[in-house]
Amino acid sequence: TSMVLYICALTGVRLVGPEGVLWGDKPVPEGVDKAFPDIYGAVFNLFKVMNGDMAPMEDLYTKVPVSKLALGIFVVITNWAIFSIMTA
Repeated sequence: TSMVLYICALTGVRLVGPEGVLWGDKPVPEGVDKAFPDIYGAVFNLFKVMNGDMAPMEDLYTKVPVSKLALGIFVVITNWAIFSIMTA
């Protein structure tokens, strides 16, 4: 689970972080950089999302609606992994 968190955090920072590929030369929309500020902040925010607290990502999925799909897939995968470990 920690590896999935790290990989998703790294991907998020590289795509939509403060210097993300998604923005190119355009300025980062206000509030979006709070979701993936750096690797450590992104891991912590994704851990909160994994536990059902979507507050860190609200600005992101209002500015980038397709991120709802990515976050939904992330929640399903991480919760599935945790539940399978707990029941094993």
